Amino acid sequence: MNTKNIKKYFTSTTIGLILLFGVSTVVFAGTFYRNTATPPTNNVDTPVDVGIAQLQKTGSLGVGQSRLFKNDYNGVFQALQGAGFTGEVYFNRGNDGDVHNKQRAMLVGPDTDGVLLFGTTPSGKVGIRATGYIAAKRIQSDTLKNNEMKRVCADSKGTLVLCGFATNGSCGSATTAPSVTAPTTNLCSFGTASTVTRNGSSWTWDCAGSNGGTTASCSATVATQCTPATYTNLAPGAQSIAFDPITESVWVGSRMSAVISKMNVKTGAKTDYSLTGTAVNSIIFDSVTNSIWAANYKQPATDTIAKINVNTGAKTYYPLTKSTSFFGAVFDPITESVWVTNAGTTGSVSKIDIRTGSKVDYPVMPWPAGIAFDPSTESVWVTNAVPFTPSATSTMSKINIRNGAKTDYVQTGAKSWGAGYDPVTQSVWVINQLQGNVSKVNTVNGTSTNYATGGNPYGGIVFEPITNSMWISNSTSNTVSKVNVATGAKVDYPLPANPQGVAFDPATKSIWVTSHPMNDPARIYASTLTKICIQ
Repeated sequence: MNTKNIKKYFTSTTIGLILLFGVSTVVFAGTFYRNTATPPTNNVDTPVDVGIAQLQKTGSLGVGQSRLFKNDYNGVFQALQGAGFTGEVYFNRGNDGDVHNKQRAMLVGPDTDGVLLFGTTPSGKVGIRATGYIAAKRIQSDTLKNNEMKRVCADSKGTLVLCGFATNGSCGSATTAPSVTAPTTNLCSFGTASTVTRNGSSWTWDCAGSNGGTTASCSATVATQCTPATYTNLAPGAQSIAFDPITESVWVGSRMSAVISKMNVKTGAKTDYSLTGTAVNSIIFDSVTNSIWAANYKQPATDTIAKINVNTGAKTYYPLTKSTSFFGAVFDPITESVWVTNAGTTGSVSKIDIRTGSKVDYPVMPWPAGIAFDPSTESVWVTNAVPFTPSATSTMSKINIRNGAKTDYVQTGAKSWGAGYDPVTQSVWVINQLQGNVSKVNTVNGTSTNYATGGNPYGGIVFEPITNSMWISNSTSNTVSKVNVATGAKVDYPLPANPQGVAFDPATKSIWVTSHPMNDPARIYASTLTKICIQ
């Protein structure tokens, strides 16, 4: 420090510190007294003069009652331009109470744009920010991290505020950790993370920078809990299949015997249950009473549907309308009912209350087959298994689940068997066996678009939400087709002979498909259950 100590006497003082983002100007007004001898002899207090020589002071610099700013809205603080400098700026508490007592912010000099930078003091970790003109009443404390710096800049209205530097977004450590589910932590090492979405075999998200910084695109590998598997220890004629999330099992019904098998999707452990009747043609899971419902037909007198407790295996039977065959069943959570198609020359659909077993029948066309629940229009859609010629058309019925009102639509497909609902495009997909394709049906007006499958689809169809696809079994080509619901793009996967039912397993992110030999009149060949990992 300069040792000269020049005393300054003010008769009147007006101080303005004006920050201009071009050339800085410091203006002082008042009366000053010169030294009467060479310093330090007869020194007076150092005056603030208009000379070009640098002025330094060893003590603190205050104005009035140790305030840096005048205690009203007229004192405007503007940055000094030019050479960088460091020092501490003190703020004493004013009568208004808005300024914290002796809060400090280290002034670390203007940046290349001439904007003042404020960082943490060695002891205080305190910065400043301003929400309006920077006057004593408008200054508030703002905690900063160690070694963090912020700068005073102007917002869109010209108000000086504390702002940060333009910092680019960067990906976090989540990019190196494969995850079964969408990652939620360590997404960004810097920046703001967007929503994580799945794109094929990758989780993707962005890390947006701040203050004009760039955005980084990030991704992580989708891990899988799935191990492909094939099981050959099921009863002959395995056909229908449903996933049970309570015990994490698939339940498989045999159309050649009254046996239903429960298989744990993670361990492969299997338990068989015997039912009355001679065949099980439809199986569905009821998420309200946590039960499996299995339709049994070809009984001597009255056909039945069995309600099976998924934990204990306890069974309750309810009567069904006697028919030649049961092709499809679906669970309706809105009216808490199970709907079953009754195939024959006089076709009908039965609505069964899941708590009481009470039944209401609704007439439809002969030989109803597949059925799908459509929550968007509160309807069930029923396909028609006849006629049996490839060039013919068939009828599809839309039934209101509350009042049974029916609307029929003519479809271009023939021998339509299975049906499934797609919540992404809110469409019903229908299998047309003789034409080797599937129809995507608009649930509002019944119009349809056809997509080819990998062969003659039989009846197994299910929606899978991981890749937003319909999975369809093809009995003649021994494949299962994965069809994108938005584009119709198709991928085929090979399977054992004569694939039948299809189920989605969210526990291991897999598709399960039943298969059994086409010609097995003696019922001696074991069925196959194939687990396909979703990619």
